[in-house]
Amino acid sequence: MIDSENRNNHYGLWVAARVLSIASHPMLVPIYTMLMMLYLSNSPWYSLPGNYKSGVLLFVSLGTTLLPLVWMGVCLLLRIITDIEMPNKTERFWPLLLSCLTSFTTGILGNSLIQLPSVIRGMVFGVALLLLVAVIITPKWKISLHSLGLGALLAFVTIIGTRMSIDFGEGLYIILVLSGLVGWSRLYLIAHTPLQLLIGYIVGFICMAITLLIF
Repeated sequence: MIDSENRNNHYGLWVAARVLSIASHPMLVPIYTMLMMLYLSNSPWYSLPGNYKSGVLLFVSLGTTLLPLVWMGVCLLLRIITDIEMPNKTERFWPLLLSCLTSFTTGILGNSLIQLPSVIRGMVFGVALLLLVAVIITPKWKISLHSLGLGALLAFVTIIGTRMSIDFGEGLYIILVLSGLVGWSRLYLIAHTPLQLLIGYIVGFICMAITLLIF
């Protein structure tokens, strides 16, 4: 019989795993990336006018995070999905496809509507590409969307940091540690296998790297 202390410990680990999973939801990764690029003091965009930075953040967040979350809410109401984390791979097709189209449209319109910097447009198209890959893979195999997002974030920091000589300092190490913690949380919650997590990191990194190298 499990005593109350062990039950509390297990519950604490479950809460920690859930919090990590929610905070690192792939729909939130573009916002984290934008905040880092626009508001870190050593970023080349830090000195841009505040109104412009706010407009860029709002525009990109709308296309890559807010509208995809709306699609997920609609899918919840229509019972297309049963949970926002979409544990069943068969539920993921329509939310991912709608999110992919929204992100791609954001990248297309970004230059004409708000003159997005090319690197940020590359990031947006990278999000669209990894969502497209997820749409193709998910019906057959449950790739980790969390690790897709974190792999893409790691690629962004690595490639942009090297190309533009930006010292992200401890940011890179934080991403690596966070990736490990999120991987643990997904395994602890029995949401994925180690292979699903590993392939997710690799695919996310490659998708983001491709678009950044193009732009």
